[in-house]
Amino acid sequence: APDAYAAAMSEQLRRLVATVRRERPPERIALRDPATGAMTFVSSCEVVWVSAAGNGQVILHGRDEDRPWSRGIESAHVELAPLGFVRVQRTILVHPNHIQRVQRLGKGEFRLTMTGGAEIDTGRAFTSVIEDVLAAMPGAR
Repeated sequence: APDAYAAAMSEQLRRLVATVRRERPPERIALRDPATGAMTFVSSCEVVWVSAAGNGQVILHGRDEDRPWSRGIESAHVELAPLGFVRVQRTILVHPNHIQRVQRLGKGEFRLTMTGGAEIDTGRAFTSVIEDVLAAMPGAR
């Protein structure tokens, strides 16, 4: 009976871990150095915005430094959306927590000032995304 109990508890624990992994995305991003194969881990909350760099890479723009990541912008969006990143241009993702200022430019375009001072002009195709981000921010209505 003790072995059956241990097996049942082990199975319950395995299911719980699987559920937590599905519902809670990882908080760190693994970056592999192609030259050495070494992996560096970056906390997702340190990434302010992401830009396409071409050749299947994006640049993770952080508070203190920029780092290349071997992902296209589409793949990066899929992986980072569960962490809160939104697309504001065809080639740019931002994390709403790092938006310091929003200025309407007219015709559905906005200028976002990000943590660190970067200014990003959004595309008209992404007006609804910005409006949704603003609607979710207390006091922004």
